[in-house]
Amino acid sequence: MQSSIQSNDAPFIDWVKNLIIMAENNDLSSREIESYTAKITEQATQQQMAVIVSQLLNYIRIHQ
Repeated sequence: MQSSIQSNDAPFIDWVKNLIIMAENNDLSSREIESYTAKITEQATQQQMAVIVSQLLNYIRIHQ
């Protein structure tokens, strides 16, 4: 499975960045997290989900 960022992955990478910014600012409620998660899982392919998870895990690893 390829995990590099493709041009069609850009909206999902933007989603990850926005989610990280909101989390850093403590602007996420449980309802928002559920809503964001439902929306992205409906729209993303398996490969795009792999990119999303990879980006989030890299962020967590870097900021520990």
